[in-house]
This record gives sequence, C-alpha cells and structure tokens, in this order.
Amino acid sequence: MQADNTKAVIHIYKPKKVNKTSTIYEIEQTHENRISHPEDYFTELVKIEQYQGFSKAYNVSHYFRIRNTSNWSKCETPTGLFKTLRANVYIGDLKTTKGKTLVLFYFDENNHLHIYRYKCGYYPSRKIIKSIIEKI
Repeated sequence: MQADNTKAVIHIYKPKKVNKTSTIYEIEQTHENRISHPEDYFTELVKIEQYQGFSKAYNVSHYFRIRNTSNWSKCETPTGLFKTLRANVYIGDLKTTKGKTLVLFYFDENNHLHIYRYKCGYYPSRKIIKSIIEKI
C-alpha cells in the first residue's frame, strides 16, 4: 500500500501585527492529517515579508520567516513565496535532509494564513502541484 503524499499538516495563523511591508502571524490551530515529522519546525509566531529586491532571488513575492531568535531580522527564512496561477495561493520549498519539501501558503478572506506542509522530501511535478492547488 502506497502512502498518500498529498495529505498535508495544515497550520492556521491569525494576523497579530500588520506593518507596511510585513505581517506577523500567531498560530491559531493545526490540523494533523498525518504524524508530524521531526523537521516540522513551524513556530508559534511567523512573519511574511514583502520581497524588497535585496537578494538575487527570482520570481519571489514574499519571504517566510520563523521566530527562532528574539530579533526578527536574524530569524531563519526557510523559503520564499512564489506566485501561482491561483490568487492568494503561493508555493514554497523547504530544504530538508530528504531534499525539497512542498509547502503551500493560502491567505483567506479574513487574512488568516493557512500553511500546508507536505511529507518531508515530497516535491512532485508541476502538474501534480497544480492539481493540489486547485483543491485548496
């Protein structure tokens, strides 16, 4: 029996502080569709920042930061948010010991952030990613 990699752990964050170029989110709830992986390091607070052009990143619209130190500017940035064809849905890729891992970001009508983290090392073809996005 083959595992269903398209099931995700869904983290829902509510906006805590909205700034001109960033928003800080606080965890509201987590829906566990599978057992958490040890590399699941999403923190209680996360930050989404607009891309300001200070790096050589290509096609990035925002950055995702986790709160792992007391200063946001020194916090880890595990992935950028890349635009998709669907409004308010972005794709990211976490670097893990098993390779890239698919992460989807969805901003709902209440500005809540839904983060869909897939099985560690799961990063399918563009066609499969497109079908996953259509189901969000």
